[in-house]
Amino acid sequence: MVLLRILAGPQAGQQIVARQLPVRIGRASVAHLRLQAEGVWDDHCQILQEGPGGLSVLATSEALVLVNGEPIHRARLRNGDLLEVGAIKLQFGLSPAAQLPLWGRELFGWLLVAGATAAQGSLLVWLTR
Repeated sequence: MVLLRILAGPQAGQQIVARQLPVRIGRASVAHLRLQAEGVWDDHCQILQEGPGGLSVLATSEALVLVNGEPIHRARLRNGDLLEVGAIKLQFGLSPAAQLPLWGRELFGWLLVAGATAAQGSLLVWLTR
């Protein structure tokens, strides 16, 4: 999942988690991330999957997008990259993965250890008689 932190602009401080790709960024109502700020176009850019495990930002048409201060049309993204879309500054990142609860497996493992220990103890008692 993609995590976008808005660092500067009217929506500064917000975090957006995108669970599906591509992520459209712009002013339009169909944009996944709607930004109402100076210099933001209706369909400004999108974040999309490029190859296995790679994400890229693609500026639409003549829209200006900066990645780490460099103007781009298309660029591969890395965790922590700074995107500038009009007057908005975004930090790109990957959202933390949720860990599945493992208490059932842990309990089963400990019960197995306890059972093996009890079996060894009873075997020892039986052998020493």
